[in-house]
Amino acid sequence: MTTLAQIEQAVMTLTQDDFQKLYQWMRERDQQQWDQQIKDDSYNGTLDWLADQAISEYRQGRTRPL
Repeated sequence: MTTLAQIEQAVMTLTQDDFQKLYQWMRERDQQQWDQQIKDDSYNGTLDWLADQAISEYRQGRTRPL
C-alpha cells in the first residue's frame, strides 16, 4: 500500500471535527504554496510578460480607471 493510500484510508476514519481541521490546514497550506509560487515567479521574471502586456494596453488606451 502506498503512503497516499494509507493517508486516504486514515482520512476516512476521521471525525467530522478532525476532518474539518485537516481540510482547513490543507487549504492554508495550499494558499501558502500558491503565494510562494507567485513570489518566486515575480522575482525570477516569469510574470514579466504580464506587466509588459498591461503597460502596452495602457499605452494603447485600452484600459479604464478602477
